[in-house]
Amino acid sequence: MPDIYNAKWEKGKNNTLRFYKAKLPWKSKQFNRKLYLPTYFGPMIGDKKEVKIAEVGAGMFCTIGSLWKTAKVKVYPSDALADEFNKILKESGVTPLIPVAKEDMENLSYPDNFFD
Repeated sequence: MPDIYNAKWEKGKNNTLRFYKAKLPWKSKQFNRKLYLPTYFGPMIGDKKEVKIAEVGAGMFCTIGSLWKTAKVKVYPSDALADEFNKILKESGVTPLIPVAKEDMENLSYPDNFFD
């Protein structure tokens, strides 16, 4: 990656980390708890009894929820900055309900057809 792109990435990354650090108390209260999936997932879940859902670019926490009335839901939240987010969480004494994994957003490590 050319230096100009690296510099832009680092600047953007640092701004993002500052933002998340400042918003941690609010985000922790808002998202670090059991939440139902939004109703728009209904047609995608249908009559399935178990589903696996990717949340790409999640940030510090799983924000879409992981509960559904008629199905067992497994959410896989990921973010390119997960290592940095997890360090901030650890330093702040916050344990995420659903940990966010580091993933390269353009080359996810999950097998094809892994998610519903």
